[in-house]
Formats: sequence, C-alpha cells, structure tokens
Amino acid sequence: MSIQEMKSRIHQLVDQIDDEPTLEQLLNDANQYAADDLQPQASLNDLADTHRIRLEQAMRDHQEGKTISHEAMKQRHQGWLNKLNIIDTRSGPDKNPFAF
Repeated sequence: MSIQEMKSRIHQLVDQIDDEPTLEQLLNDANQYAADDLQPQASLNDLADTHRIRLEQAMRDHQEGKTISHEAMKQRHQGWLNKLNIIDTRSGPDKNPFAF
C-alpha cells in the first residue's frame, strides 16, 4: 500500500467514527506526533508486561484514592533506610545524603 493509499484509508476510517472522545484522542495523538518531529510516542503497550501491569495497578489505586501523603512516604523511606543501616540517624539531615 502506498503512502497516499494509507492516508486515504486513514481518512475513510476517521470519517466513520462518531464518538467524540475517540476523535479527541486521535486528534491529540496526531498533534503530539506532528509536534515531536513525527516521532511516535511510547505507550503502555511498549512496556514489558510486568511494568505495564504495575503501572496500570498504580493508576487504578490513584483513581480509587489508595494513596499516601508525601510526608508519610518520606517516613517509610527513612524507616527502610534505617532498617538497612544505610544511614547513621545521629548524623542529622545536613550530613545525611539520604535524609529528606
């Protein structure tokens, strides 16, 4: 199929779509593609299955409000580092490269 035939087929397919969100997504994708000097963007499909599954789960968790605050995460991180004896907690944040 030639480039012109492919373009024509794309136009035919788009003309058959009546779903506004789908058309908006196609338009956004086409604009993004054109803006990036015609370089395709990575998508979830480009990820390894394990990474894609974990990312999709993280997005679902976020949508469902299953999140923690930044402060809580800092405390967890500090706890993990302390358990691993990576940090001398007596040294203080100004001397500790892992402190937050």
